[in-house]
Amino acid sequence: MLRGVPLILSLATPAVASDLLLDWPVDCTLGEDCYIQQYVDHDPGPGAQDFTCGSLSYDGHSGTDIALPTLAAMEVGVQVLAAAAGTVVGVRDEMPDQILTAENRDSIKGRACGNRVAIRHGEG
Repeated sequence: MLRGVPLILSLATPAVASDLLLDWPVDCTLGEDCYIQQYVDHDPGPGAQDFTCGSLSYDGHSGTDIALPTLAAMEVGVQVLAAAAGTVVGVRDEMPDQILTAENRDSIKGRACGNRVAIRHGEG
């Protein structure tokens, strides 16, 4: 079980995704006990735009970030599930559980997206 800062997973779109179907990778219900913090940036230029033409992304962001809403939820934890068959190529689970604030922002500087699991699904 991973605990997050908030829990964030990389769901980057593969180069060839015609036959790849991804399942929901977290044992939570979107909008009830977890939420999307950021989507992939679909703007090829210097701006940022999520897949709905909205602003829930930032320039160059290449994943979908799923977050838990409270520190209590982070302390309980949530099961992280494989979105499809593949090989785990990276795990980070040592980041402290905390709500990101202006005061503690420097504690995660250079740590990209906090706790995470990276899975290679094969064929791009």
